[in-house]
Amino acid sequence: HGVTKGCGGTAARPLFCPDCGTKRIHAAIFLQRAKGLQRLYPDSPTFADVNESTVGKEAWGAVEACVKAGIISKDTKFRPNDVLSRIEGATMIARAYIPDVDSYANAPTQTFSDVPKSHWGYRFIEAMVRNCITTGTSNSTFAPNDPMPRIQFAALLARAAGYIEK
Repeated sequence: HGVTKGCGGTAARPLFCPDCGTKRIHAAIFLQRAKGLQRLYPDSPTFADVNESTVGKEAWGAVEACVKAGIISKDTKFRPNDVLSRIEGATMIARAYIPDVDSYANAPTQTFSDVPKSHWGYRFIEAMVRNCITTGTSNSTFAPNDPMPRIQFAALLARAAGYIEK
C-alpha cells in the first residue's frame, strides 16, 4: 500500500527490519501515508525538534499533517528519533482510525492488568481491543512501556487501516 519504504537494503532486495523499534518519526510518516493526508509545511513548525533541517521535508510535512489530523498531540518536543512505546504507538493508531476514541475511557472493565482505568492510555488501549485491532501480548498483558517493534506497529496499522482482516 506504499506505507513504508523499509529500513534500507537495495531496490532489488529491500529490508523491513521487523524487530527494530519503531521511531516516532517513522510512525508519523506511516500514518500520514496510510491515511492519505497531505503533508503540511507551516511557517512556524509545531515542534522545536521537527523541521526540514532536522528531519527532512517529507518527514516534517508528515508530522505536521498528523498534528492537524489530531493523531499527534502538540507539545514542545516530538523526539523524532526516540522509539515508540507500545502505548504511544497504540495511541497514535487509535486517534487515526477509531472515531470517538475518548468514549472508551468509560469502558466498564479493563482488558489488561497493566493498563488500569487510571492509566492515561486506558481509553486508547480499550478502543484498540474493542475494535479488534490488538489482543496484547502472549501473557494477556499489554506491556505499555515496552518498545514497539516495526512489525507490531505494521500489524496494528494494517488491521486498523483495513489492509488485513481483523
